[in-house]
Amino acid sequence: MCERPLAAILWAARRHGATGVVKIETPQGTSRVFLRSGAPAGAQIPSGSRPLAQILVHHGLVDVETVDRALPKLEQGRPLQEVLLEMGAIDEKGLNEALSLQHREHLRVLAKACDGSWEYVAEPLPPWTEKLVLDADAVLAEAMAAAEAESFVVELLVELGPRWLRLSDRWERAAALFAPSDKERTALHAFKDSGSWEDLVAQGVEPRRARMLSAGLLALDGATPVDPHEDTLEKARLVAKQVELRAQELAHERARKLEAEAHQEAGAQKARGGDLLKRLADQKRKGDAKDLERRALEEARRVSEEKAGALLREVREAREKRIEEAREAARELIATAEAQARQVEEAARQRAQEAWRIAEEERRAADAKAAELQQEEARYREAEQACTAAEAALREQEEKLRATEEEAQRVDAEGKAEAEILRGRAQEEARARLEQAAQAGERSQREADAAAQGEKDRARCADLQRSIEAEQASREEIEARRKGLEQECAALTAQISEAEHRRDVARAEREARLEEIRREAAALAEQERVLLAEKAAAEESLRAAARCEELAKEAEAKVAAEIERAAEEEIRKSAEEAERRASREATDSEQQRAEAEEQLAQIRAEAERVEREVRDALETAKTEAEQVRRRAEAEQAVREQRRADLAAEAKERVEKARTEAELAERTQRERHEQAEAEIHRLRAEAERIQGERQENSKAADAEIAHIRAETERIEQERRQAGQLLLRPTRTSRSLSPSGVPHVLV
Repeated sequence: MCERPLAAILWAARRHGATGVVKIETPQGTSRVFLRSGAPAGAQIPSGSRPLAQILVHHGLVDVETVDRALPKLEQGRPLQEVLLEMGAIDEKGLNEALSLQHREHLRVLAKACDGSWEYVAEPLPPWTEKLVLDADAVLAEAMAAAEAESFVVELLVELGPRWLRLSDRWERAAALFAPSDKERTALHAFKDSGSWEDLVAQGVEPRRARMLSAGLLALDGATPVDPHEDTLEKARLVAKQVELRAQELAHERARKLEAEAHQEAGAQKARGGDLLKRLADQKRKGDAKDLERRALEEARRVSEEKAGALLREVREAREKRIEEAREAARELIATAEAQARQVEEAARQRAQEAWRIAEEERRAADAKAAELQQEEARYREAEQACTAAEAALREQEEKLRATEEEAQRVDAEGKAEAEILRGRAQEEARARLEQAAQAGERSQREADAAAQGEKDRARCADLQRSIEAEQASREEIEARRKGLEQECAALTAQISEAEHRRDVARAEREARLEEIRREAAALAEQERVLLAEKAAAEESLRAAARCEELAKEAEAKVAAEIERAAEEEIRKSAEEAERRASREATDSEQQRAEAEEQLAQIRAEAERVEREVRDALETAKTEAEQVRRRAEAEQAVREQRRADLAAEAKERVEKARTEAELAERTQRERHEQAEAEIHRLRAEAERIQGERQENSKAADAEIAHIRAETERIEQERRQAGQLLLRPTRTSRSLSPSGVPHVLV
């Protein structure tokens, strides 16, 4: 088997169209390969392959559960195919596909076999082989791809000898069976003309793969062997024929062009003759009409130019007028906003000053009231001290009266017996006591004066109450003024809101104006974009012209290089062919060499003539491209100048409008910020004044409450002093000199 692998057996059967069985004896047992008309129809091996159930499950034709359900019937000795068909788990087509896959695996195993012997027996094939469908080309390709088939591949290439390979129409399908890479597929394209496996190696293909691909294409009819000498002569004849056909086409085309130009020239000469006669007849008649028409056209052009100039001036004046009106409106709006802001600021300042003045007056009035209250408090303290002194005197008088009464009672207790004895003494004592009574009267007078002083104190307390009531009225007046100030603050807030509303209106108008300016700038930008588009189109035309010129140059160089390369290649091939032929065939004559040289000379002459024609065509194309480029450059220069002028004008307008808009916006923003700062300052000042007013009001309320408490306390002490003064005193009896008892007060 190593000397004659399976690939060689299949190739021999393919060449002879054999039908029979190839029996292969190996250490593992006997294997069989069934052949029908040179194609493999099935294979049997003793071991080394997967069972049918595993192949069915692996390729998804049935699932494992189905195989498990079929196991009881398999144990009865029935074949798996029959059981699966009976169960309906697979159809005939799927079963045949699985069997084909199994037999393909058998053939792959046999392709790798090396030990053993084989023999061919021409005998009928089993019936089951008729249902199998095996791809003979794929089986042969797999067998040749095995490493054991290397000797067979070399044998095929040796049989090929010095002949080369040329790809046939079936080469793509045959090459696909060997799974070539992109690099190998590219290298195989060299066989379209002719070549050998060494050419594949020269292009980077691995030698073993190159031999396998070459032998596989030869075995699968993807390539045919050709004689290199005949191939070279055939190529030379084809090239000469192509050159001759091309020359004939060029000659016929040039002849047709010359003939057409001659016909056109003759017709043009004839037409020019008739036109000349007509023009000579009509020249005099049309001269005056042309002069009149020329004058009318000049006049119309002059009028149209004047109208266009006037229209352009009107458009410019209208645009400048609109811009000036917009600027004037913006200035008026700014001035109005500034005046309103100044008015609001002045009104707020005046109201703040007025509120400050009123608060200062109220503060001074409160200070005066506080001073008066302090004076009243001092007077009240003096009255309180007087009342205290009067109370002390009253308590002393009561003590004395109590002592006198006790003395009188003691004297009465001593008895009437001593009355007479003591009458004189009593009279003396009575006189002394009368004197004391006089002194007591004086003290009573002083007490009356103290009562009068108490009345005065009560009157003073009444005055103090009235002053408290006046202070209450003043506080109510202060509260009323506070409410008035709050109303004024509310009015000031309303004015501030109105000023802010006017500011927002001015801002909206300014935004509208800025939007209009932006639209004008966008229009100018659109004009600039159109100009840029025109510039881009011109540049594109220039680039296209340059590209045409480059393409012409490249085509010229490419055609010249191609012609030179083809000529050199033909010369080289012819020389090599001549050398090979001279080396292999010593019997070649000088006449054949002369014929070859003559053919080469004719080919060179034809190539030179074609090269001259191509060069002339390239020169013509180059001249036309140069003219197109010059026209494009001139048009581009005109468009560039126009674009530059329009762009400069548009840029100047845009910059001017942008500068004015930025200046107006910056001025308006600064004024708006100043107005907002002033409004914030006035609000803070009003809040501060209101806070001071509230603090003053709270202080006044606290002072009034304190005065009321002091007044109530003084009133209570006054009532207590009055009660002490109005309480009746006790009497003591004494005898006068006449025996009448005196009542001592």
